[in-house]
Amino acid sequence: MRRMKPTELQRQWRAPDQVALCVRLPEDAFWFQGHFEQCPILPGVVQVDWALGYAQALFGITAAFGGLDQVKFQSPARPGDTLWLSLHWLADLHRLDFTYEQEADGARRPLSRGRVRFLDPEGA
Repeated sequence: MRRMKPTELQRQWRAPDQVALCVRLPEDAFWFQGHFEQCPILPGVVQVDWALGYAQALFGITAAFGGLDQVKFQSPARPGDTLWLSLHWLADLHRLDFTYEQEADGARRPLSRGRVRFLDPEGA
């Protein structure tokens, strides 16, 4: 599946299983079309898709998607925003934790977070 990703500005590895990506949301990105014409926001499904796509590419995750847990969308992301996507791969639990934060004026505020479960490839 081909994913349309935001513009990656920076990548910070915190540990072999933890990375933070700074991304910018283009003003004219198609993700905003039809998702509230008067006040466009980034759909939650796109946020989850990006977390999955980056995690699969960066951590080499090949296990099948098993579900979402504890997903919370706290504040909207808008065209032109700069976001930090933090990913933590817990291989022994077959789980990915993700957090999106908005960067503005040198500070970060939480936007969304959640956990992605993957099916155990061993069937255990």
